[in-house]
This record gives sequence, C-alpha cells and structure tokens, in this order.
Amino acid sequence: MTMGSPAEFQSIPSIREEAIGRCAVCDETVFKPFAQGFDYEMRTCANLWTFQRCQSCGHVQLDPRPRAEDLGIIYPSNYY
Repeated sequence: MTMGSPAEFQSIPSIREEAIGRCAVCDETVFKPFAQGFDYEMRTCANLWTFQRCQSCGHVQLDPRPRAEDLGIIYPSNYY
C-alpha cells in the first residue's frame, strides 16, 4: 500500500522517521494499514504517512512517525 510522491512534492525533502511497532494503548504488535497520505495542507515534507490500526484494541496511530528532532519541521510557527 505505497505510492511515489506526487510531482508537487518532488522538490520537498523527506524527514527522518522512527518505527513504533507497538500499540500506544494496549502494547500489542499486530497492525493493519488504515490510511496513507501526504502533508497536502502544510507541504512540510515529502513523506508518505501511514496510519495503522491495532488488531487488538482498534486504536489508530501513525507508524512510522516523525522523529522528535524533526517535529519543528512539520509543525512550523504558522501551524494552527
């Protein structure tokens, strides 16, 4: 369930990611992809983000997620 970056994102760099691998609610490790998308609103990075649904409790989380060091890139000063 992956796709290449749209043309409008090709000049925007990707940021570093970190895999979580465990549900933040119940600590299980079995997930199913729920949704994917690019940052069409802010256009801060070219990463394709994947939301995963925990197969045990149903919680949906971003995995992999941006590394903490890069949060300032995806949440610029003009972000809400």
